Amino acid sequence: MIIQEIVPGGAKNMYGLNAYYDKVGNPNGIFMYRRIREWPHDFGNGCAIESVYVPELEEIIDPVIKKINYRGIVDAEFKKDSRDGKFKLIEINARCWMQIGLPARCGVNIPYIAYKDAIGKNVEKAIYNKKHVKWFYMYEDILSSLKSMLKSEFSFHEWTDSFRGEKEYAIFARDDLLSCPVFYAYRPIFLLQQFFQRHRRREEKKL
Repeated sequence: MIIQEIVPGGAKNMYGLNAYYDKVGNPNGIFMYRRIREWPHDFGNGCAIESVYVPELEEIIDPVIKKINYRGIVDAEFKKDSRDGKFKLIEINARCWMQIGLPARCGVNIPYIAYKDAIGKNVEKAIYNKKHVKWFYMYEDILSSLKSMLKSEFSFHEWTDSFRGEKEYAIFARDDLLSCPVFYAYRPIFLLQQFFQRHRRREEKKL
């Protein structure tokens, strides 16, 4: 039996620390972010996040990583408990993640650091050099924001205002313009496939 507690607070209470611990156990590159919005609501993924600097996150994670003698990519998630203001560790993923382009945009290219360490080449310590850069996955952010606006959690103007400042996108890239229209052109087909798969499963259960 597993007993779990839901830590109270919304999407903006979710934080993350990303890093790469090299072969001798040193963190080469530390990056931190905060969620702005998520999809699905309450237990989804960050569809809009922002680079921040919260030293307390590193103070929590570093002793844990060194105690278990772990080497490699770290994607740690926290939630700031609205009751006491403390960061509660949710999980540590040992892999790359959907928002991996944001730390690279901010000077911490974690996959490249991991590659260089794997082939035995030295790499200079990455410097986290940009705060308040935002990352958006527009498809899910639109879904999340529409639901929030219908619940009167924020206005359309507040949503558009959240796009101010330096940005990074999950799909769109100026040096790869074709990927974005191809992705969004395929979405209706993907959604139809999901619909028919669910319908078929429901029919199979009836039989």
